[in-house]
Amino acid sequence: MSKSHRRKNSQLFLQNKNSSNSVLPQQPASNQSSDEVVRSGSVQPFFDLEREVDLFGFEDVSASELNHPIRNNGSNRLSEDFEPLSQWSNWYLNGKYNYKRRPYFLLVIGVIMLLTMGTLLSYIYWHGPTATERQDPSDFIPDLDDPGSRRNIFTIEEILHGEFSIKEETFHFIDPPEWLKSHDQDPGLYFTVEQKTGQMEFIARQLFDRTFEQKIGKVTFEFEGKRYTTSSIQINYPLTKAIIATNMEKQYRHSSKAYYWLLDIHSGKYTPIRPKEIKDRLVYLNYAHFSPHYNYIDFNYNNDLYFFGVESPSTVYRITNDGSNIILNGITDWVYEEEVLSTDRSVWWAPDDSRFIFTKLNDVNVSTYEIDKYALKKENKDKNYVEYPVPGSPNPTIELYQFDISAGVLYTVTTDLELDQPILYYAKFVSPTQFLYKVTDRTSRYLKVKVYELDQNKVHLLNAMDTAAFNGWVEKSKNVFSIPPNKVSKDFGFLDIHPDRNGFNHIFYYPSMKSSDVKAIQLTFGEWEVSELVGFEYESLKVFFAGNREHPMSQHLYAIDLSKENKHESLELLQDPNKKLDYYSFEISKSGRFAKARYLGPKPLKVKAGSLLEVLDVDSAENNNNNVLSLSDDSNFNESLRTYDLPKTSYSSILLNDGTEINIVEIKPSYIDPERKYPILVSVYGGPGSKTYTTKSSVFFEQAVAQGLDTIVLQIEPRGTGGKGWEFKSWARKNIGHWEPKDIIETTKKYIELNSPHIDTDKVAIWGWSYGGYTTLKTIEQDSADTFKYGIAVAPVTDWLSYDSIYTERYMGLPDLNEEGYENAKIKNISAFEKLTRLFVIHGTADDNVHIENTFSFVDKLNEHSLSNYDMHIFPGSDHSISHHNGSRVLFRKLYNWIKLAFHPRAFQ
Repeated sequence: MSKSHRRKNSQLFLQNKNSSNSVLPQQPASNQSSDEVVRSGSVQPFFDLEREVDLFGFEDVSASELNHPIRNNGSNRLSEDFEPLSQWSNWYLNGKYNYKRRPYFLLVIGVIMLLTMGTLLSYIYWHGPTATERQDPSDFIPDLDDPGSRRNIFTIEEILHGEFSIKEETFHFIDPPEWLKSHDQDPGLYFTVEQKTGQMEFIARQLFDRTFEQKIGKVTFEFEGKRYTTSSIQINYPLTKAIIATNMEKQYRHSSKAYYWLLDIHSGKYTPIRPKEIKDRLVYLNYAHFSPHYNYIDFNYNNDLYFFGVESPSTVYRITNDGSNIILNGITDWVYEEEVLSTDRSVWWAPDDSRFIFTKLNDVNVSTYEIDKYALKKENKDKNYVEYPVPGSPNPTIELYQFDISAGVLYTVTTDLELDQPILYYAKFVSPTQFLYKVTDRTSRYLKVKVYELDQNKVHLLNAMDTAAFNGWVEKSKNVFSIPPNKVSKDFGFLDIHPDRNGFNHIFYYPSMKSSDVKAIQLTFGEWEVSELVGFEYESLKVFFAGNREHPMSQHLYAIDLSKENKHESLELLQDPNKKLDYYSFEISKSGRFAKARYLGPKPLKVKAGSLLEVLDVDSAENNNNNVLSLSDDSNFNESLRTYDLPKTSYSSILLNDGTEINIVEIKPSYIDPERKYPILVSVYGGPGSKTYTTKSSVFFEQAVAQGLDTIVLQIEPRGTGGKGWEFKSWARKNIGHWEPKDIIETTKKYIELNSPHIDTDKVAIWGWSYGGYTTLKTIEQDSADTFKYGIAVAPVTDWLSYDSIYTERYMGLPDLNEEGYENAKIKNISAFEKLTRLFVIHGTADDNVHIENTFSFVDKLNEHSLSNYDMHIFPGSDHSISHHNGSRVLFRKLYNWIKLAFHPRAFQ
């Protein structure tokens, strides 16, 4: 007899096994404060063995992917030649424990300490020279190169050597073909990587039956006398087949090329995936992917689309034959990959595997940008050309095609894209015969949500939105959840996230898609935002989602019940309401029974897997080792805490003169001397709709600056950024580069005023990367060295007419219709930079995102005005992440030492 499932009764889902009482504290009333949304890392369908440790590199101006989860893959130290991808999250560190909502707190404490306890605290906190001996702030600085005087500080070197890294084990659910209607059907199937017989192997296991084990295959394998190492893997739910990628080469943010293989798990046979006419060699494919029911695999070779049945891999069908550099079938071009769909694959299968729809993109009229690979040897040097539309120039055109598997026929999809130069923002089959897609006009002002009824070959409008109603724009779409027929609705429906009438992103339920008369039901309300849909439990009709109702910078898990008549009243917080600063992300199995929980802050990273109920609080899960898997190892981190102190981090806000509340994160050295003045480093991003500064734990560059260079670091989120609704976000509309600097300058000034006894106003710096680099330069331009004396801009935009069309026009409109806005957004007041003490500009020559011409043009203007108070570092061959040939290590050492020289010049004497 098979083992019964422990959580069979869905009505007991959130209750203790031995009690009728909820195991969670009572849900408090809704917090009406304006909150910030931060998307958790998305569920990754592939295991990525060759994925490098991520340091910091911002990959896009929109900062939409800053929170992507990174694994350490078992190493506590980085190799000297690593090539990190984008994003910044493997350095989980510091307990950001000091939550403050009192803007005047520091001033009061500072005055008290100075007037009544200065001498005593000086003795207690730092057994150094007496107060009367300190005449120059520079005298307060210990010898930063003398280990004996460092008071347990750490520098950028400890960061780069992995002293604070936390190891995370590989764990990915293997998805069934569709939602599981019962917990009993869900064994919690997942795969991991383990060392067996001296070799690393992929292993499938279950959360339900811990004795279950099935070997999938070795990480390294041989084919025709050559050895190959797996870069990524997809495993089908029956555990009979797997798609293996090797020799992977990164292209742009979401794209790569690799050799792909079909592995027969039972026989161990590897079959290369390739067009049928190629039999004697391996070829690089853009991707290969299973269909939802795992019956087929589609792949892309030279921008043409192919597919085959998994049981007959030698019978390959070629769907298109016109693929080229400018005609792309089932694959995105640069601007669609970067700014719209956030993927390189644009193929959507019907959930029953009966057909698929794909895009055909035409870049024939799109402008081309040439990227020189300066770092390559002359004999191997080539040029990379990327189709890159700039504002006002032609965009790619798009068509949709449908291929019916049983009929073997290719159809043109009548999309009814009547909008001006339409952009396809989202597409998905939400039932076997209903294809939902979202389309906007060229400037992302008008949104139309449409449904293509395949069995009737017709399209109808489901929803429409004119963003001018809230002075906004259409953002990248969040994932839509298909809801199968159930006791509430006999039709297929779906869940979507979009702005409500008050301008906050909330969940809407569409119980049917059969006509344009269907009314969406709003499920969540309030001055906070939903960040993503996470899971669905068919048994109870509970929807799980992440949001920031508890605090602007945090993220928790919530549930709402579709079966309730007043659905919005069923909203419940599933985690401890007293832990308002916690930041979690969840991956939930297809029945809602099991989950992987990633606790991301403010304490150090913890990752658990088990039943959803048991991993809602990772601290409680620590004591339940029999039922919960621990997937993170913080022993290296904890060992480092024996040697090093962490900086203190707090979360607060500052009220500007016009009543606007600006969120800030304050990172201070662990040791504060009340009788000395401290430099400030302000960290900025500020891109429209971005969500950058959160309660997620991090020990990296800025923490090293705070602790190693005795510096206060401020992270500031200005107007125009996301998570607070459109009233806060719409300030950026047609006016980027105006309010971000104003808010940053005023926030910094007010912070200095509140803490004036402790701030060295001659040592205030600002820095940022990508859009943050632009914000840095624009802030310096407006400030004219009144507040900021130093600036660092990494890969900055300096003229928006040189950036890509879809991103720029989304916020600024067409150049011909907003000439003044584009002109004001340029970095052009060069005289303001003359007043700076020093400026540092950094860029990679192979940056496909923010082209290096932005920096070259700006530096040329500095030269034209005879300015010499700047430094520049160019990274040959590096893209926007600046990682080529040890680029990241060089970059962060350079940044750290440049700030060290600016703030503590005596350390170099």
